[in-house]
Amino acid sequence: MSRNNISTEALKQFYSPDADSTLACLLTIYDEDGTTVLARLTDNDKERVVENEDEVYYGITSRSEDFLFLPMQVTMPSEEEGSTPNFNLVMYDVTQHIVPIIRTVFKPLKTKIEYVLTKTPDIVEMSFEDFHIVNFQYNAEQTTAELSILGMEREAMPMYSCTPQWNPGLFS
Repeated sequence: MSRNNISTEALKQFYSPDADSTLACLLTIYDEDGTTVLARLTDNDKERVVENEDEVYYGITSRSEDFLFLPMQVTMPSEEEGSTPNFNLVMYDVTQHIVPIIRTVFKPLKTKIEYVLTKTPDIVEMSFEDFHIVNFQYNAEQTTAELSILGMEREAMPMYSCTPQWNPGLFS
């Protein structure tokens, strides 16, 4: 996770009531191996990104990649003691873009969540990688996904146990 180097311009946009740019979430969903991109989605419909004979798709182009607009709500991990860092993602998938992908999946999908300003979509302000979709639920109106770091619940916290090997000064 990289969130420590948020630009001063982004901070100014966050806290300004009359900001000329908004924060956009970019969601990239990969296959189980993390090699093939299955979907690139955004919660912002800034511009036309794809236009063909049948439909027009809105979204954001960031670093020469098109992210298609899909209304979504991202809930960041809580900081409660004893809880694993889980994102909750609700996608209002009335176009049924995500459901066919879900139906073909049998293992956790790798994801990347990035935040950019709509004014400067090529500059990533925050990035969260190594999260996997571990639970899907869907109906006709929305798709809900739980994103978690695999194996995090088995990690010793804060990192190591206080043993003579790691903390010899405590045991001498």
